Amino acid sequence: MVTAVQKEKKITFSFAYFKQYPFFQLADQNPNWFASLFDRLKDLSEKKADIISDYTARKTYRIHPVNWEQPHIPIRRCDLDSVPQPYRDNDTEYPFWQFTLSRSLGRVAGFFNEESSVFYIVLLDPKHNLQPAKDHGYKVDDTSPLPTPYEIILSLAKKCDHAKSCALFSNKITFDDTFRTVFFDTTDSSIIDTLKQKGISFHDAFQEFILQLIENTE
Repeated sequence: MVTAVQKEKKITFSFAYFKQYPFFQLADQNPNWFASLFDRLKDLSEKKADIISDYTARKTYRIHPVNWEQPHIPIRRCDLDSVPQPYRDNDTEYPFWQFTLSRSLGRVAGFFNEESSVFYIVLLDPKHNLQPAKDHGYKVDDTSPLPTPYEIILSLAKKCDHAKSCALFSNKITFDDTFRTVFFDTTDSSIIDTLKQKGISFHDAFQEFILQLIENTE
């Protein structure tokens, strides 16, 4: 139950448990789609925590519970391994809700925290796969994952023979997988010293290497 104090809180959004699950991936989406997503989140961030009890707001944003028994739905609540078990296994206290970006741009799905003030976004559904429509024969569309820069470079490295013998990739640099879009290097100091003597920064040398890697795999 949302208390009077909690009702005064505005909704905030968290991606702590977000994941690109099969059929809910984002590689096919153009920048306009993401702009629409951010606009919708900005709009809802001005709303109070009791929005789910506001009939007008629910109708405006098409907010309603996720029906996990929907015919041909390609995912189940128990499949959401990015969500901690106490939330995932408690549909009574933490029901999943969905709201639309627009009729053509799909949905966002997740759940509210204990105070109903934080909405944890778990699924982004640009293909309307969370609620297959009877009018379309309950059809769902395939999706493919949107890779991070980290994943793109590692994928390119696996395809490049030069990378296998390159000192940078083989021995001199390790990548921390904790931050998927940031590289932390443990480069041998002798490499940096050599580059400095030639008036070249390590950043520039590494960037040139990545560009060559991309060219060699195209």
